[in-house]
Amino acid sequence: MFLLPQEVDTPHAVLFAPDVFFGVSMVVMLTIGFGSLLRIQSLRGGGASVALSIGGSLINSDTRNQKEKQLLNIVEEMSIASGVPIPLVFVLREEAGINAFAAGYSMNDAAIAVTKGALEQFSRDQLQGVIAHEFSHILNGDMRLNIRLIGVLAGILMLGNLGTWLMRISRTRRRSNDSMPLILVGVVLTIIGFVGLFFGQLIKAAVSRQREFLADASAVQFTRNPDGLAGALKKIGNFGSDISAQQAGDMSHMFFSNAFTGSFLSKLSATHPPLETRIERIDRDFKAEQAQNKHKIETQNPAGSQLAGFAGKTNSTKTNTPKIEAKIEAKNVISQIGFIQEEHIIYSRHMLAELPKTLREATKSLMPAVGLIYALLFNQNDDAIRIKQAKTLGESSHKAILAEAKRYYDYVKELNPSARISLVELTIPTLRQLSPSQFAQFKRELQMLIEADNKISVFEFSLETVLLHRLRDHSGLGGRGHVKHNNIKTILYQIQLLFSILARVGQNDPQLSKIAYQIGASKFPNIVSSAPILDVEHCRLDNLNKALEELAQVTPSIKLQLVDAAAHIILQDGKITVTEADLLRALTAALDCPLPLFLR
Repeated sequence: MFLLPQEVDTPHAVLFAPDVFFGVSMVVMLTIGFGSLLRIQSLRGGGASVALSIGGSLINSDTRNQKEKQLLNIVEEMSIASGVPIPLVFVLREEAGINAFAAGYSMNDAAIAVTKGALEQFSRDQLQGVIAHEFSHILNGDMRLNIRLIGVLAGILMLGNLGTWLMRISRTRRRSNDSMPLILVGVVLTIIGFVGLFFGQLIKAAVSRQREFLADASAVQFTRNPDGLAGALKKIGNFGSDISAQQAGDMSHMFFSNAFTGSFLSKLSATHPPLETRIERIDRDFKAEQAQNKHKIETQNPAGSQLAGFAGKTNSTKTNTPKIEAKIEAKNVISQIGFIQEEHIIYSRHMLAELPKTLREATKSLMPAVGLIYALLFNQNDDAIRIKQAKTLGESSHKAILAEAKRYYDYVKELNPSARISLVELTIPTLRQLSPSQFAQFKRELQMLIEADNKISVFEFSLETVLLHRLRDHSGLGGRGHVKHNNIKTILYQIQLLFSILARVGQNDPQLSKIAYQIGASKFPNIVSSAPILDVEHCRLDNLNKALEELAQVTPSIKLQLVDAAAHIILQDGKITVTEADLLRALTAALDCPLPLFLR
């Protein structure tokens, strides 16, 4: 008879201790989560917080520095062309390396920063190519991803730091038996933290490199000037793009070019493709071998050369860009969201150049900017109402504000109506300087001027909507990117109201309004039968404000459907009026769907 051997303890029995495993796992997850939240919370101010944390200085709208003015002009042109709110612009004055980045949670809190080296070394076309690259990041939603990557890596780094701290305090213990558990836990956390950080850096680099290729391609599509972007990359090859700020380490993936170069580790975890590869994809005549033999990859154009125009015609001497005529088709509108064409930039530049100098300067300072907005709201058709508006504004606001509004009224009256909303957009960076109490008063006075004649025009509605949504941090319209509705059944009335108003704007024939409504409603299955066009008395613009607040909280796919349907409603007759264009821009502003300018 054979006896089974008795079980004995072996070393394998202690290789896995569930309580220790789960305990360490909880510490790891909590530490990473806490570190990530802490870092993201420190950047809750959006792009401005990121730029300030790395030593950026805000460029004032009324700066006298010619290079800074040039940068602001390029950003304004690109913003107006693309339908993106004008970002705050910063300069890293202590950085001689040539670099730039865009940061923020959304388009409404975006910021663009460039180094002092970039301002000094780039020609206008090169700077425009880099800004177009950064706008691609804004339009493609890369900024939010970049901030999340910063948070995750900060959490992993905190884990490693926690392990190091545990090992350090264990040395203060007198008895080795007491310190051994702390040492073991510290070693484990340190290894997990720094190994995780290493692989996290590799993942960050891989993601970033692909986004950089996309941004380069988009910048060339936007400007149709590959020489500008290629020249900027060549100049970086000659002067370098390193960033000296210590805080740049976890933000390296946000920059236009590598923030750190030289070491084997920095090359292994490089967040950007090699310069030669990026240039070759843009400039087919560029040969990396020739560049290496010359020990430079500098362009043959002089550093100070100013390339004229946005069309890539380096020998062009035109100073007045002609207006662009383009046929507008509803089916093409949806494809333009988040995309800029060269014609949009030319049109934007020309339109801004036509604005009176007095009005452009008014957008640069706070009190004149507020007065300019009020001047836009002064009634141009009824002297009695305008006198009433001025009187009530004088009783509510500072006398200097009323004086500014009266000063700009004559200029605004002669302004091309198609440029009015773009002029409003130019004031946004300046109006962000309003304190919460100042903004509250500003909002009250806006409503007072709008309601002076007991009705709301489409332009008044569009102006107020654009302002409130661009100044989201002041207006209390809710958090960033919150999705409340993923089914159109919960927002059926809001869609019905929006489409009914769009169908009736600029349309005197009720039958044609019904046809336009049905064309838009057909983009949403079953909406025509369940929600017919509303009667005229129900199509109130003051009700549309609340409807847009709800529609702004739908999924991105539904937002695109809404814009597509709106375009088909407005363009059912094959043309678009200024009033219709203003209303569509208000809609896209409320939905955070950047739609380029309509070309007329």
